[in-house]
Parts: sequence; C-alpha cells; structure tokens
Amino acid sequence: MDPKFSFSLRYKVLLIILIAIGFIAAIIAFMEHDHGARFWSNFHMNTVYYIIIGLSGMVFLAIHSLGMSGWHTVLQRVPEAMSMFLPAGGILMLITLSGLWFNFHHVFHWVHPEGDPVLEMKKAYLNVPFFTIRTFIYLGGWIFFSQWWRKISLQQDLNADLKYFRKTNIIAGIFIVFFAVTSSMSAWDWLMSIDPHWFSTLFGWYVFAGLLVSGTAVLILLVIFLKKAGYLPDINAEHLHDLGKYLFAFSILWTYLWFSQYMLIWYGNIPEETVYFVQRLGEFRTLFLVNVGINFAVPFLALMTRNSKRIPVILGLVALVAIGGHWIDFYLMVMPGSLGNKATIGFVEIGMTAGFAGLFLWVIFRALTRAKLVPENHPYLKESYEYHTQY
Repeated sequence: MDPKFSFSLRYKVLLIILIAIGFIAAIIAFMEHDHGARFWSNFHMNTVYYIIIGLSGMVFLAIHSLGMSGWHTVLQRVPEAMSMFLPAGGILMLITLSGLWFNFHHVFHWVHPEGDPVLEMKKAYLNVPFFTIRTFIYLGGWIFFSQWWRKISLQQDLNADLKYFRKTNIIAGIFIVFFAVTSSMSAWDWLMSIDPHWFSTLFGWYVFAGLLVSGTAVLILLVIFLKKAGYLPDINAEHLHDLGKYLFAFSILWTYLWFSQYMLIWYGNIPEETVYFVQRLGEFRTLFLVNVGINFAVPFLALMTRNSKRIPVILGLVALVAIGGHWIDFYLMVMPGSLGNKATIGFVEIGMTAGFAGLFLWVIFRALTRAKLVPENHPYLKESYEYHTQY
C-alpha cells in the first residue's frame, strides 16, 4: 500500500455532492423571509463546530508531545491533517465577521445594544471591532502553531536529527499555554455571547470538554476509515482501545461539567443565570433531554467493557453517535439565543451541516495526500509499532 493517502475520484465526487447539498441548503435559508437569520445561525454554528474539531487535532498532538507519549506516533498524521482545517475555518469565520461589519448579522444581539442597560454595560468588551481583533488573535495563533508543527513534522521525515523532535515539544509547550487562554475566551465570544444577558463561569471548560469528545470521535472514525481502506496496517486493537478509552473518559468529563453547570445554576436560582435553562427546558425540552442522554448514556454504556473499545464497528458507531450528539449540543448553544422559538431542524440544518462536513473532509483528505501516513525518524515510532496494553 502507498505510504500516502490516495484521494480518489470516488471520494471527491461524494464530497462534492455533500458540499453541493450544503450550498443548496444555504441558498434556501438565505432566501427565507427572516432577513437571513436562519442562514447566519446555521453558518456560524457549523463554522465554530468544525473549527473546534480541527483545533482538537493540534490539542491531541500537543498533549501527547508534552506527556512524552509514544503509542500515538503511528497515527500522528491524522490529527495533523485535522488541524490543517484551521485556515479554511478562518476563511469561514471571516464571512461571519463580514456579516457583523455590514450589519446584516442576526446571531449576536449585542451588535445593537441601544436601549438595553445590560448590553450597554458590556459594550466595552462586546463590540464589533474588539470582537474582530480577538477572533483574529485566536485563529491566527492556532493556525500559526498548527502550521509550524506540521512543517517541523515533515522535516523530521527527511532527517533523523533529534532537534526536530525537540522543536515539536517546544511548539507543544507554547501552544498549550496559548490554547489554555484562547479556548475559553473564544467560547465566551463565539458561543456564550449569543445569549449576552447570561453568563457561566464553567462555560469555557464545558466547551473544551465538547472539543475533546467530538475531536476524539472524528479521529476514531478517520483512523477506522483509513485502516479499512488498507492504510495504517500497524494500527491494531491496542491503539483503538486507547482511543476508545479517551472517548469514554471525555464523555464522562463532559457530563460532569454539564451537570455541574446546570446544578449550580438551578441551586443558585439567580434570574440572570436561570434564564438560559428556562428557555431550553421550555422551548427545546426534547433536544435538551436527548442531548444529555445521547452524549452520556451511549458512550458510557457502549464503551464500558474492554472488548467494546477494541471492536472497530462498535467503536465507530459510538463515535458517530458522539459527533451527532455534540452537534445537538452546539445547536442548543446557538439556536435558542439567535432564533428563539423559530428554530427548527430541517433540510437547511441537515444540509448545511452536510456541506460543512464535505468541506472538512476535503481539506483533511488533501492534507493526508501531502505526507506519508506514518511519520519517519520519530524516536517513538518503534514503541508505537510494538504498543501493548494490559487494561
């Protein structure tokens, strides 16, 4: 098997169809008599969702690099490819920013704070120029670190000098500090500010947990896909087992933070905090309950045993459910605040999500074709080949 991924015509046609469906759905949404509110809400939701999944690739690499992990080395190029979506995500976010600047955006109500004393008090932070600057800092930094890592990783294929390995450790260390700050701030800006009267001190952590779950789920599906297509022959049940343990553990972490946020707000019973859940329990009750049910119960029950994490079919199905479940989670973070009781799930929502998925996979597959699927000269490569777990 070729050490590089072959982006065949079959895959290209399938992804083009998905992108075309998304384009049609976007046109339908934009032509509705709501001044484009449904279009902008879906566009922003999917933009942030897929940016976060792409960012999870760089987070995965940085955490394992700093932890001196070796088991993941054989599949390292997959999260690298995921992080290559960040530039495309940045372009998509520019479209969102254009909507803010040209005053035809209907997601962020703080754009027009006039007559609202709460928004007037937050105007120094929630204003279009400062929001734009912060967005450029977040995305600019993430793109810089992911591209820098990728460059050093490819250089290591050509040279066995350990200096390249040490450089990736340095990149990981700087990135993780930058990420620790910007991940929470971007969650406040891109998601929490959609409900500008509400706030939660746990929100940044909550979105971070969602990043870990959805990113791990996508990574699992990509690894299983490549393995089934005949690539990455050295990935075995041991590697899948560890990815499955991640999905299991991160799902529990997400549930813990979901419950902590809900329980503390319920117990405190402060109006400016409870309004967030009152709306979602009132107008979106079914999705609200499905959200926590799917994102906790399915991974917890399906991946509880050791064997289930080592069977690609079971692990892949659970990962697919997790991706869909966290799309619902993002839907609940965006739509109630932007569209209110007019929000729905129909062809527009499903179609635009499919279009974003097609674009996301196109970028990943292109990235996979531009480097060998297994990094060469990595000092931990032998350890990854011989990886074995006892639990």
